[in-house]
Amino acid sequence: MNKFKLAIALLLALTGATLAQPPPSPPPASVICGATTLTVTSSSARIVLPTVSPSCRTITLLNDGAVEIFVAIGTSSVTADTTGVGLNSIAIPPGVSTSVWSGSGTYVAAITGSSASTLRIYLGNGAVASKGGGGSGSAPLTNPISYTGDPTGLNIVINEGALQIDNISVSGLIATDTTASTNVTTINYGSVVAINSNFSPIFTAATSVNFPSLVMINGGFYAIFTAATSVNLGSFVNSISDFGPGFTAAISVNLPAFTSTGSTGAFGPFGDTVTTLSLPLFAIAGRVVIGNFYNGSMNGLPTLSFPRLNTVVRDFKINDMTSLINVQLPVIQTIGDDGSGNSLTFNLNTDGLVTFNIGSSLKSVTKNVTFTSCALNVTSVNNLLIALAALNGTGGTTLYTGNTVTITGTSATPTGAGLTAKATLIAAGNTVTTN
Repeated sequence: MNKFKLAIALLLALTGATLAQPPPSPPPASVICGATTLTVTSSSARIVLPTVSPSCRTITLLNDGAVEIFVAIGTSSVTADTTGVGLNSIAIPPGVSTSVWSGSGTYVAAITGSSASTLRIYLGNGAVASKGGGGSGSAPLTNPISYTGDPTGLNIVINEGALQIDNISVSGLIATDTTASTNVTTINYGSVVAINSNFSPIFTAATSVNFPSLVMINGGFYAIFTAATSVNLGSFVNSISDFGPGFTAAISVNLPAFTSTGSTGAFGPFGDTVTTLSLPLFAIAGRVVIGNFYNGSMNGLPTLSFPRLNTVVRDFKINDMTSLINVQLPVIQTIGDDGSGNSLTFNLNTDGLVTFNIGSSLKSVTKNVTFTSCALNVTSVNNLLIALAALNGTGGTTLYTGNTVTITGTSATPTGAGLTAKATLIAAGNTVTTN
């Protein structure tokens, strides 16, 4: 799955969202480039949008009637429904307006749940202020909008300064793509506690992105923070799928509450500017995979420490960390495999790795162990061999047999108890290669 896909969707479901710095008025440059009106009944009807300049793709939708309208934006076959959930059911109460980016949409469809209403549609180069609020720079939206799925082609336009997002009612993705809003430098997700789908925006301009209340993402975390030197994830506990954000400007990444990915999810952040990564409570991962073969490199990080990590359901594979000298897994108990015969792998661009601490709690390693791009010291080599040899099927361990252990590169030659452990592993039916 390509974690780098451009998040062209910016769809926010919000109540009480306010712009932090600008005055509550539309941007002076906002102009109406086209307008049309759709009579809305209890049967879905659609209307083609006026042909306008490519710069005028912000749609302001005003419900100029007495009943709720449900709106969809799309192609000539688009239809709206009254569920209030999903891309085909943007709910707009009576007298309320909201502004979205039209993207590739050329038609607007609408429906009511009962009697008729009128939908007034304006296209401009920014949100159009009108009665009922909504849109960028005008009064807050008075109703939460709930979506499911990936809202491709829709966007809420942000014009100035900072964005505050609070009290969100969401059934799906909340995406914020600041490529359309290069002046937005601060984004604060306020009271947002959970995001119920994959989260994959690209924050191209924001230098500070804050999630002070976010606890869980019911999907994968794939956001890329291109310019953010500060990303606050202080309350974040887990992602049900992957944790693979890109921190391409941050120096320090601190996840004080983070405990786990899903059992099939991967822990694979990336960013070459990161020099410290703090994970004091991280305990369970579907996989731990860092490198260009997955999301991207972390070439600036010297230490990879997992003080509480005890279970990796699949494999632990680290590549493309050229500054890495120290890996700590002091309480690891179980490491599975990637389905291709690999459990523990350091085989590309980790040549500076000197210290690898696997602790004394190891109970099970499923498949091959490979350290071919390392410079492990003799203590690390010996302790790794001793830990693997102790997997003899007693004391709650699973017998390690029929696998390959390779510790080469410029790593030290085993000595003493390490040599004894190497012989034990070979006697148990493994192939062991060291310097």
